[in-house]
Amino acid sequence: MRLNGDIVFRPSGWFSAEVGVGAYVWENYDNFYSSRPNFDLDVKLCYTGRRLSIGANLEYQSSIKWMTLGERETPEGVVPDFVCTQTPTTFIVGLDAEWRINDHWGVYAQARNLTGGKIYEWLHYYDDAVQGLIGVKYSF
Repeated sequence: MRLNGDIVFRPSGWFSAEVGVGAYVWENYDNFYSSRPNFDLDVKLCYTGRRLSIGANLEYQSSIKWMTLGERETPEGVVPDFVCTQTPTTFIVGLDAEWRINDHWGVYAQARNLTGGKIYEWLHYYDDAVQGLIGVKYSF
């Protein structure tokens, strides 16, 4: 079972702060692997003006455990067996901005992993480069 919680604080109409926490709550996490972090924390700060929105976030992910098929030696020889692969913990820093041209059109930019940490989305594959995205948005 996984529990998630979010708290959003808006001291004014143009500023917001958000904290999100997620954790697996079972007693056998050492034996059962979910391919997701056991614990994660996300802190976001955002300014939302009439035309300009700017945000920053900091994410923390605990280690991720994957169960994979490997081999182990026995007196009878090598036999298939399940083994655990575990990743290190990760901090991820991101920024985003949007400029609304009018009620329908806007341009935006996003940056993720500004610290260059290893982000594991899939087993044995990670991203350690800064990721960026620039685009145009149409709202209807």
